[in-house]
This record gives sequence, C-alpha cells and structure tokens, in this order.
Amino acid sequence: MKRYAAILSAVILCAVSLTACTAFPGLQGMTLPTAAQVTEERPPETAAETAAPVTTEAPETERVTETERVTEAEQPVLSLAYEMREEVIEFPLSDGTLYYSNTVRYPYFFGTTAVEDVLNKRYADIIAKFRSNDIDYDQLAEAQKDWSGGPGPYYDNVTVEVSYNQKGAISLKEIYVMWGGGMHPYHYILGVTYDIADCRELKYTDILVGTEGQTDALLRQAMEKGTHYTVNNTAFNNYKESPTFILRGEGLCFFFNVGDAVERVEVIIPFTDPDTYLISAAEAQIS
Repeated sequence: MKRYAAILSAVILCAVSLTACTAFPGLQGMTLPTAAQVTEERPPETAAETAAPVTTEAPETERVTETERVTEAEQPVLSLAYEMREEVIEFPLSDGTLYYSNTVRYPYFFGTTAVEDVLNKRYADIIAKFRSNDIDYDQLAEAQKDWSGGPGPYYDNVTVEVSYNQKGAISLKEIYVMWGGGMHPYHYILGVTYDIADCRELKYTDILVGTEGQTDALLRQAMEKGTHYTVNNTAFNNYKESPTFILRGEGLCFFFNVGDAVERVEVIIPFTDPDTYLISAAEAQIS
C-alpha cells in the first residue's frame, strides 16, 4: 500500500511539472537554480547598502524675536548727512560796478527726516529773501552820495557751522556779518538746535536738566564769566528769555554780546554724560 502511494505521488508531481512547462513556454528547457545556488551567486552588498539608513532633517529655522525684527530704517537716527554749499548773490549798478552782495554758506541735508526738511527750507528761505532785494541800486547809490557811508561794495553775509551732529541732536551756529558803510561791519550770532527724532527745536532748559534754581544758577555763572561783571536781575531775566546757545563737542555753549564790532564771547557748560546731549544741572560745573 505504501509503495502504491509513493508511486502515485511521483506520477502527480511529474504531471504538475509538465503542466507548468506547457503553461509558460519561456521556461521550457531551463534548469531553475536551487535556493543554495541563488545565495551563492548573489553579488556581495556594498557598504552603502549595508549602512544604517540616514534620515535627512531640515535645518532648524532661526527664531527672530520682535525686537530683532527692527530694520535699519527703524533705528533711531543719531546724526544727519549733509554737504556744505555756497550761494553768492550780487547786485551790480548799471555800469557793472558791484554795489551789494550776499554770500550764504550753509549745510544742505540729504535725508528725508522732518528736521532735515525744516533746516533745508530755513536756508532756502534765507537765500530767497536775499534774492528778493533786487531794487534800483543806481538810485540808492546816488542817494548815498549825500552821506559818508564809505564806498561799496556792501554786503550782508551768513555763514552756518554745524557745531554738533551726534547722539540724536543737530546744532548749528549761524554767523551774520553785515556792512552797509561806516566804521566797521556788524556781527551777530543765532543758534539753532533740534532733537532729530521728533523734530523739536530745543530750548536750553531741554538740554540742561534740573530744577529752575539749578539751571538759573548755572546760567548766571556763565553770564558773569562771559561778560566779566556781576549780572543784575534785569539783565539776567532779559537774557534768560532769549539766550543764544548751541551744542558743541564739549557741551552747551552760550554766547554773550560784548560789542557790535566784535564776535560774541563763548562760555561752555561741559557734558556730564558722554552718552547723551543732556546735561545734569546738579553735576555740571563751569571751569
């Protein structure tokens, strides 16, 4: 019986093999490799194939805080870019002789901040006003013969110096010199000082910080040093209402008039903090 079963299994196996070869003609005549042969003939794996899989991660995005997002345009402007320019306006007589002239030396600011617009307009207006003085100078020269004003040409000039341009403030010294005949020309000075950020023209009390008593004491001391006499209350109050001052590299500079024919006397209250244009009236000392 067992012999019969073995013979039957062999017959069935042969029938299955013949069926497979008939169904897939491409396999006819082929000797299929054994499992051991497949293992032996497989090419060896490369190092790249055997290495552990590599996971590529995107670089971590840099986190930027809101404070760090401030662009350069949003940074506070601490100083202004400018160039010095000169405008010469001449008014000759009909025979070509120069009778009167104006020379304006001034800074022209390149930026678009409000304070730059204000200052550029200031000097454009000064120049425009001088240009508007185009009158009949022949008639004026004829009338002048009746008084001994001295020969021309006469002049009215303005020279502007940028005395301070840092730490958020701009300060300018305007020097006016006029001669219309006579023994000597006349001088006077104006000071113009602005906070750059808010385009606010500064008073000296915006710079000299302290109580009124402290600032008054320093201003009186500066006046007495500049004029060389004891300042009475009337003179002090008059000057206090409209002082002439600028910022300079050393500190807050006041100007005092000691005569029409000479330049103003300067007295400086030094800075008390190197990082700001503000001066502590409690700490300041006039040397």
